[in-house]
Amino acid sequence: MSFSPDSAERLQPLILSGFTGGMKRNVNPEALQDNEYVFLSNGRNREGIITNTKEPLSYADQIPAGLKQGITGAGSILIVFIAGEAYFRDFADTSVPGFRKITSFTKMSNVADIIYSELVSASSINFARHLNGDNPSSTVSLTNSINGSPVCLVVQDGVSQPNLIFPDGSSRPAKTFEQWNKGDREYVPIGKQMLFFDNGILYVVSPDGKELYRSLTNRPLDFVIAIDKDTASKLTDGAFSVEASRMSYKVSFDPITCIARINVDNADPAVPAGFYLGTKTYSFKVTPDNLNLIFGEPTYRNTGLFATGANNQFSMIDLLGDAILSDGTGLRSFNAIRQFKFEGKNAPFSREVFSLFTGVSQTVTASIFFDNYGMFALDTIYGPGILTYDTLTNSFVSFDQFEGIGRIKQFASVLVNGKYRLFFIDVNNILYEAFASAETSLTMFYPKEFSSGDLEVEDKVNRIRVRIDKVETNGILTATIFTDGMKGTRLESDLIEANYVPQQAPIEKPFGTSENDTSLILTFPFQNSKRGYTHGVLLEWNMQAQIQDVEIITDGMMEATSSEEQGRAYAR
Repeated sequence: MSFSPDSAERLQPLILSGFTGGMKRNVNPEALQDNEYVFLSNGRNREGIITNTKEPLSYADQIPAGLKQGITGAGSILIVFIAGEAYFRDFADTSVPGFRKITSFTKMSNVADIIYSELVSASSINFARHLNGDNPSSTVSLTNSINGSPVCLVVQDGVSQPNLIFPDGSSRPAKTFEQWNKGDREYVPIGKQMLFFDNGILYVVSPDGKELYRSLTNRPLDFVIAIDKDTASKLTDGAFSVEASRMSYKVSFDPITCIARINVDNADPAVPAGFYLGTKTYSFKVTPDNLNLIFGEPTYRNTGLFATGANNQFSMIDLLGDAILSDGTGLRSFNAIRQFKFEGKNAPFSREVFSLFTGVSQTVTASIFFDNYGMFALDTIYGPGILTYDTLTNSFVSFDQFEGIGRIKQFASVLVNGKYRLFFIDVNNILYEAFASAETSLTMFYPKEFSSGDLEVEDKVNRIRVRIDKVETNGILTATIFTDGMKGTRLESDLIEANYVPQQAPIEKPFGTSENDTSLILTFPFQNSKRGYTHGVLLEWNMQAQIQDVEIITDGMMEATSSEEQGRAYAR
């Protein structure tokens, strides 16, 4: 075997910018497009530039300590359930800065892992019902007017009689079956997960998760469906220990983990839209059957979808027409799985990041759609955090991690003066507001790697140049070289001082005004870096700033074989 000693030195620049392609983990780092990148943590890319996020703001000093069982947003009001009690804050009312206890709220279980809540509208069918025959499938007539039920938040823990919270901040327990009468037709059974659906029916999962209770159509607080033919009153035959079981729907032997809306395109408007019902092991679409009625109410049929299901009630959202769920192994796209007839982590939605879930089991997961982002709290090869998908760029953009914060159990958002604000609770029982701290998160960015594409060329990084813009706070930028996957030299910039103050709308056309040149170019010399075939750079910064461009300049050496390859050959 012979070797050519000929070699030629050359500089090879790679300029990376316009990072709208997003984070891609399904191809080799050097095979990415120039606007794609390998990794971003605590950052965003919506305008083609890499920007920071803010740290979460803890509310631990504003609400009582204890088991955080759930949060929900209703307009500008955030409600937090703590050890069986309910606390609220109206973020639009600046005269009352803290959380207040809902004193009329009847205490629920202080040990239940989750307290569920669902907002329901006022009843719209407020008439007495009369069965027109001896058979339960006989038609039902609507007769005289009766009292309706109000708008409220229904609160369940699977143990206690549910509470109702009203818009004025008052609360009371929902009435039981024994309390139901023809003058006051309210009965809500004890349950857990809930869904208030388009037909005005409130669905409630039974405490054991095996049954699906349902209310009357357009009467969400009335679960008395079966009525006596002669008296038009409730049945008192004692055939069921829980009256809601009389008309319940049973789907699977396994407990229900999630009931949720799905985006269903119905070609026939006479056919009701279905909803999602999942267990840990299977997912179904459940569709009301308006042709086969019992006591004037629809029966149900289900269609099997795929052999996996959402982890819990908070792990499924609608995104660009697809239902995205977190199951025991990662993210699944409902439409993609149905189309391809298998439940793979490489389905179209998740294929670009499926390697983040390799060998990782999902236990505590949560999802939310916020500010045109799909946000998924789950475990990855890097540990727990939030994987973020941008629906405006149709790409995964970042994996966010915050020091000291545990796995996220649930998200909620509120709308304050036209702006949405995001909150979450974690397994450490702390309430946080996302991106609300004055402190900037440490952002980590690893763009596309450089490779000559020629196996006869070994390069080494000569220098890295970074253009940053609009520095709002003082800080430092570091650059760490990686060669053939091995971590190399780490260089640190001098202190970068703030040169930009954000401008409030309206601004001067076209870009506003600034007294400073806000664009800086930083150079990191790496003359002693290791030679290899692929090179990348990890950038880290802790000041509020924008990364516009990254330039990697390498010093190439062309030779028939590398020195390492020659050594291995001679060793034979």
